[in-house]
Amino acid sequence: MKKEKKTTALATAFEDTAKDLLATVSSFSEKEFNEIPFEGSWSAAQVADHVRKSLKGTVNALHGDVRPAEREPDEHVEKLKSIFLNFDIKMQSPEFILPSEQPLQKEMIYQNLKDITDAISKAIHSLDLSFASTIPFPKSGELTRHEWISFAVFHTQRHIRQMKNIKKHLDAAIVK
Repeated sequence: MKKEKKTTALATAFEDTAKDLLATVSSFSEKEFNEIPFEGSWSAAQVADHVRKSLKGTVNALHGDVRPAEREPDEHVEKLKSIFLNFDIKMQSPEFILPSEQPLQKEMIYQNLKDITDAISKAIHSLDLSFASTIPFPKSGELTRHEWISFAVFHTQRHIRQMKNIKKHLDAAIVK
């Protein structure tokens, strides 16, 4: 696939995921947003905060120091996809992107997510995505900008699914 087509496909995937993320956050009431649906779960606010911190790290990687990659810019995309969209495995978040344990305001998190996703969308269209970031990806090493954005898509999709499950649990508890 040509570079332009790959960038367009990546932009579409990211922008669709960002819209779904914002719509999912919006689907919660302020009260529900900070409610823990069951023991061992995060609240939707905590999931959104975790995603916010992760996406902020992606922005930093995209705009940080880079160098030409010595491989295909999307070489690790399928590996990232197979890890982050495998819903049969439970992952441990790196400490630096663990969510706040304090209640969070939905509108503030929503606006932060909107600003961060807008910044990533702008980066997709303005930066050379074939360059590799010198910021290492946990347990994987160096990723290209293209791969960082792909990670952002898959990781965010994983957590959108988690938030939708939280919403179902909260809605089901109201019905009982």
